[in-house]
Amino acid sequence: MKAVLVFAMLCLLAGCSTNPKEEQADSSTSSESSTSFSPEKDALIYDVEDSEIVEQLIENILSMKQKKRDELTIQIYTLNDYEQRNIWLAEAVFPDEESSYWLYIKEADKLVEIDEQEFQGKQTSIQKQNHSELPIYEEDNL
Repeated sequence: MKAVLVFAMLCLLAGCSTNPKEEQADSSTSSESSTSFSPEKDALIYDVEDSEIVEQLIENILSMKQKKRDELTIQIYTLNDYEQRNIWLAEAVFPDEESSYWLYIKEADKLVEIDEQEFQGKQTSIQKQNHSELPIYEEDNL
């Protein structure tokens, strides 16, 4: 019984290849057709610092608009590349008014309200760089 278990473990570790030439051919074709996706490079990172920035943005917008969080729908955009997240965009919607648009510059720690046209231009640029239209954070309380 122990010999069977040891053999099974060795087979798992060795890959249980019965034909080394076939395995070599399979690996060469799979590497030719594989994409350049690297989980470490391409994965979206959302950490404690990002969460703090998001909360700070929401609190500042609520304070400037004198609104409560349960009246807010918000979408926040920034670059997926963690090392280049200096510009953050937010679209805030409250039930009794039109959308408001916000630009946060991390290095300057500055939040300013911007017009819709400027927001859409910067949003389009971020979405193109991210290859995605999804925001980094979204909250819908309406």
